Amino acid sequence: MNRYEYIHDKFVAFSFEHNIGNGIFRLIPQLKFRQFYTIKTLWGGLSDANKTLNFLPGYDFKSLDGKTYLEIGTGIDNIFKIIRLDFIWRLLPNPLPKEANKRLGVFGSFRLSF
Repeated sequence: MNRYEYIHDKFVAFSFEHNIGNGIFRLIPQLKFRQFYTIKTLWGGLSDANKTLNFLPGYDFKSLDGKTYLEIGTGIDNIFKIIRLDFIWRLLPNPLPKEANKRLGVFGSFRLSF
C-alpha cells in the first residue's frame, strides 16, 4: 500500500510475517540468506460526515468503504547481514489499478544493530 493512499476514521488491520529460514537458498548455504513471506489486510471506512469533508474537488483521497485490502509478499533477508528485499503483490480491492507499478512493488531496506 502506498503511503496515505486510503483514509479512514475506523479501521482494523492484520499483518503476518513468517521467516522460513534458508528456504530456496539452502542450495547455496554460504550466502546465509533468509526467505520470508508476508500477508497484510486492512478493513476500514469513513463516517458520512468525514466523507463530505474529505472528498472535495481537487483532492485524491480514497476510502475502502468496507472492502478488503489484501497484499501478499515474499522476500530475502540477511543480504550482507543488513539488507532486506521485499516483493509485494496487491490482490484486493477489486478492480485493481490499471498501472502495473501500483499492483506490484519491490522495496529495499536495511537494519543496523549494535
